[in-house]
Amino acid sequence: MNAIVNTTLSRANFEQALRNKGRLYHIHHPYHQAMYGGQCSPEQIRGWVANRYYYQVMIPRKDAAIMANCPDASVRKQWLQRILDHDGHDSDVGGIEAWLCLAEAVGLTREEVTDQRHVLPGVRFAVDAYLNFARRATWQEAACSSLTELFAPEIHQSRLDSWPQHYPWIDEAGYSYFRKRLSEARRDVEHGLAITLEYFTSAAGQARALEILQFKLDILWSLLDALTMAYSHKTPPFHTVTDQQVWHRAVMADSAAVGETAGNIPRFRRGFRFQWEPVQNGYVLLYPEGMVKLNESAGAILREVDGQRCVQDIVSALEQAFPEAGPLAGDVNEFLQHACEQHWIELL
Repeated sequence: MNAIVNTTLSRANFEQALRNKGRLYHIHHPYHQAMYGGQCSPEQIRGWVANRYYYQVMIPRKDAAIMANCPDASVRKQWLQRILDHDGHDSDVGGIEAWLCLAEAVGLTREEVTDQRHVLPGVRFAVDAYLNFARRATWQEAACSSLTELFAPEIHQSRLDSWPQHYPWIDEAGYSYFRKRLSEARRDVEHGLAITLEYFTSAAGQARALEILQFKLDILWSLLDALTMAYSHKTPPFHTVTDQQVWHRAVMADSAAVGETAGNIPRFRRGFRFQWEPVQNGYVLLYPEGMVKLNESAGAILREVDGQRCVQDIVSALEQAFPEAGPLAGDVNEFLQHACEQHWIELL
C-alpha cells in the first residue's frame, strides 16, 4: 500500500497498512543480513555495537520528550515504563547497562563506547533527527514513530538464533539485552499501536501516520548505510583526505584514548595475548580469530605493557633501554593510538 492514503481506512485495514511497513524494516538491510549470515568481521560487529549505543542512549530521552508533551497522566504513567526499561530501576539494571555488557562481550571497553568516539556522523545526524522530531511533534505523532517496535521481536530473536553459532568468540553474557527486549518490545507496541489507531482516524491522519512510520524506518536504515560505508566498504567520512577519525567528537576521544595525559595505563584487551613466538622469530599478539606478527618496535613497546604502569613510565623505560633513539614520547603515543584503534589494548 502507498504511504499516502486517499480514503479513510477501517481500523483493521489501517493497522494492516502499518504492519505492511515491516517489509522496509532494517532487518532486511545488507549489513544486518551479513550479521545473521555470519559474514561480519569482529570489527564490523564492534562498529555496529558502538554506533548503535548512541541510538540506545537517546531512546529514554525520546520517551521523556513524549511524556513532556503529553497532558494525559494515564498515558504518562504507562509510557514511563519505557524509560525505566532503558535506564534501569530497583533490581533491573536496564537496557543501556545491558548494551554495555554486550559491548564488553564483543571486545569493546565501556569507556570507548560511552565517550562515543566511534559514532559516525551519519549515525549521529540520523539519531539526532529522531530525537528532535519527538521533541517537536505532537505526543501522538511521536508515539506513532515508535511503531517500528512492531517488527523488533523478530530482529532480536534473529540475533539470538544466529550470533552464538556464527560468532563463538562473543561472550554469551552479552546477549541479555536481546532477551530482555523480546518481551518489552511486544508490550510497548501494544500501547503505541492503540494510541495510533485511536488518534489517526481520518484519511489525512492515517497518511500522516504512515509517513511518520516511514520516517522512523528511514532513520534505522540510514544508520546501517553509514556503517556499511565505514566498515564494509572501508570508506568512512573523509577517507579520501585522511585515515584518521576527524569527525566531531572523535578528536576529543582520540586525545582521551592515548590522551595527551601521560597517566593513562595501557593494558591488553580480554582475549589478546602477547608473547614471543620462536617460529616467527618475534613478538606476536594471539587472539581467538588469529595472530598479529609485530615488528621490532611494536614488540618493544608492547613488552612494557603490564596493566600497571602508565604511558609516561613506559616511555621512560624505553628511553632508558634505547638511549640512542632520543625522545620517544611521540612515537610511543602514536603506536599506542594505533593499538587502541586495532582493539589490541585499552587505556585506563
